[in-house]
Amino acid sequence: MGCCSSSELTLENALLVPYDHHLFNSPNRIVHAAMTRGRCNPMTSIPNELLVQYYSRIAKNGCKLILTECSGISPNNAFCTNGSCYTDEQLAGWKKVVDAVHKEGAKIFLQIFHGGRANHPDNCFGNTPYAPSPIAIRGEDHTMEGKKPHVEPTEMTVEQIMEVCSQFKTAAKNAIDIGFDGVQLHNANGYLLDQFTRSHTNRRNDNYGGSVENRLRFPLEVVDACIEAIGCEKLGIKLSPIGRYNDMYDENPKETYAYFLKELNKRKLGFVEMMGAFGDDSLHPIKPNDQIPDLNKEFRHFYKGIWIANGHYDFKRGNEVIYEGLADLVSFGTKFISNPDLVLRFEKGLELNNEVNWGNCFYGGAEGYLDYPTYEEQLKVKEEKEEKQLEK
Repeated sequence: MGCCSSSELTLENALLVPYDHHLFNSPNRIVHAAMTRGRCNPMTSIPNELLVQYYSRIAKNGCKLILTECSGISPNNAFCTNGSCYTDEQLAGWKKVVDAVHKEGAKIFLQIFHGGRANHPDNCFGNTPYAPSPIAIRGEDHTMEGKKPHVEPTEMTVEQIMEVCSQFKTAAKNAIDIGFDGVQLHNANGYLLDQFTRSHTNRRNDNYGGSVENRLRFPLEVVDACIEAIGCEKLGIKLSPIGRYNDMYDENPKETYAYFLKELNKRKLGFVEMMGAFGDDSLHPIKPNDQIPDLNKEFRHFYKGIWIANGHYDFKRGNEVIYEGLADLVSFGTKFISNPDLVLRFEKGLELNNEVNWGNCFYGGAEGYLDYPTYEEQLKVKEEKEEKQLEK
């Protein structure tokens, strides 16, 4: 946990107080959350110059702790337009991103994942998706060919489970080898590790399904494999106990995640990012916040490491959760899309740019990715317009 005393924190400034920890040390408590922006060539999934510019720009403008977009550990994955991490060429691309971010004095952590049933053949080189159980996501998927119904996955064999575990381990080691400051396992938002964790998507009858202990067997095997590769301190995880994205649901998230967090605490995992309710909540019988009204209050005491709160936070709520001792850091996602200088705007009490063009947010090139102005750039444009008006 952080070294800052509670006397330094107030309800008005908690997000802006330095965090003094050798893994996550920063002049503030603000983290750039992982976001799927889809700017890579879908044929190669190699991180390109757009990613170098994006992440270094975030670091240059005051955010010194960055979690990357989810990076695929194998070709049988979702989001081929994201930067993956299973070939030498992809790793070389990420190395350029890492070096650029480090040059700005920030730390960067690679989020690694496998899509499981959230894969679509159109998005993962034609591969048929597999998952803990053959249950398709209800609704449509955004594919490279447009919207299409989700496909039914095949049930993973034990051999496939072991293979994917090994792929996670290799990805974690590769990330540290090229200079990433740490690795985050994506165990949220309905991707493979999350699919094993929650009861709605895991209907297996073997040692990897049924009881809480069995459903968490595979996620914890992945944790242990990655710890073997890089140590426990540089490894973190993202969890979403009540998230509904990708048609997810757990019948008893209090039991499931209390057990999970106790096991992560035993392993002295470096950090946990706890994500709030997100996604379509109309597909399942109980609303997310009716299951657990406050995730931080419910679960924080089970885990003693670094705790990152995530999900619909603004400056006020971010200050509150840190001041109350329920989180060490707060990660922001969508606010960074249109505010590359989000930290500065928080520091100076400046108005946020809340206009996001969702049409080019998750696919495309520089437009909608690198062209959102900082406050200084907005001010300069405004002054230039005013000068032109005066000249007339």
